[in-house]
Amino acid sequence: MTIILYSKISKEFQDECFETHINTIPEKLKNKINSFRRWQDKQTSLLGLLLLRHGISRFSDSQDDPLHLLKYNSYGKPFLDIDLDFNISHSGDFTFCIISNDNKVGIDIEKIRDIDVTILKSQMTVTEWENIVKADPVKDCAFKYWTQKEAVVKAIGKGLSIALSSFAIVNDKATINSDTWHVYPLPINIDGYSSHIAINKELSPIELPCEFVNFYKS
Repeated sequence: MTIILYSKISKEFQDECFETHINTIPEKLKNKINSFRRWQDKQTSLLGLLLLRHGISRFSDSQDDPLHLLKYNSYGKPFLDIDLDFNISHSGDFTFCIISNDNKVGIDIEKIRDIDVTILKSQMTVTEWENIVKADPVKDCAFKYWTQKEAVVKAIGKGLSIALSSFAIVNDKATINSDTWHVYPLPINIDGYSSHIAINKELSPIELPCEFVNFYKS
């Protein structure tokens, strides 16, 4: 089973609930979140951890808080010593978490903003860049490829050791070291955002439930 959970930041949450929720997480994670200057960054980071904890409860009856059991691989990707894979992404007002007990997964969301898309040229294959410059609008196509590729890299979990330009997205798939990754847009559409998941198995949209979780005053 694979599930996708998401939440949205709000000033009301920050003013009324943030301290209550942050005091439920491990001190090391709490200190990292509090090191951010903007309340928006603090809240999106906290929501990612709350979504992870909430989602894991769907798969396990354990009373142990999974946030106390987080480990990190040599590339900095968090993991748990249980048969679950997960990934978190946040941008703008939204935070997403994908969790699976039978697949390797990655997720990436980006708020589509005004940027000079040529800064992404070095991250694309020749064909991908040709498709971008021919697209209308160019920016949407650039962010599509960007989030697709980021989701694949995050699913693999080896960070910047895999250059985005070293593989191509073709027919919503990428092949890296003989492994095939299927790339799907999130099953909900959020205006002004580009978002994709990567998974090592072909699935139908019905197999990718997406649920909003409201932690405000919960």
